[in-house]
Amino acid sequence: MGNTILMSAEQVYDNCLLSAAAHAVFVLKHPIAAYEQSWDGDNYSFVYGTTRGTISFDRPRGILAGAAREDESQRRALYPQFNAMELFEEGPAMIVSLAEQEATQYLFDEIGGVEKPVVTTAFWGMNGELFLPDGRVEFLKNGGEFPSKLFSSPETLWKYWREQYALSADELALADYIYESRRAGKRTLSKKEMDRICKIWGKEPGYQAYLESLAEMGLSVER
Repeated sequence: MGNTILMSAEQVYDNCLLSAAAHAVFVLKHPIAAYEQSWDGDNYSFVYGTTRGTISFDRPRGILAGAAREDESQRRALYPQFNAMELFEEGPAMIVSLAEQEATQYLFDEIGGVEKPVVTTAFWGMNGELFLPDGRVEFLKNGGEFPSKLFSSPETLWKYWREQYALSADELALADYIYESRRAGKRTLSKKEMDRICKIWGKEPGYQAYLESLAEMGLSVER
């Protein structure tokens, strides 16, 4: 029933960084969208239409656990009797632990007076592969549409965000600078680059939200 994709957890991690960089630039002019992508340590969360989810990474061990909730999924009606961790029952112990302690903790909801993680699809990665226990069709139907975009090549993902956010050449260059800086392990962006941003956009209403997005990614701005 399940489906396997040849892609490492580290590649997905990089694609989450890429997406967050594009999102941070978009937020400069559209701060209302700041909630759509965020980082909390090595936990990347997203909101996509009626879907929300979190991908949690354990980079030293090269694994990830992802959980998503699609509000229009028929599986939502199974709660509160259903236990979200059943979606991870095929996974090894370290995946189950990562999902239970991290990814599912971002998806608590109250249904029928019971507050618990509410998840409608799951996925995980290890040993250079991603595993979708649902299989691709059910995965997409139950909340996997956005995560599936993160399973593409960087080139395809850049194209998606360029079109999705209608990014200009300057905005793309800035997003790429943020992405490559973070990938290279930098924790501070140069004041010169920030001055260039201010020259292009001035103090856009989303400037503070932009800085907050960078901070979530582990980046500060040189003073």
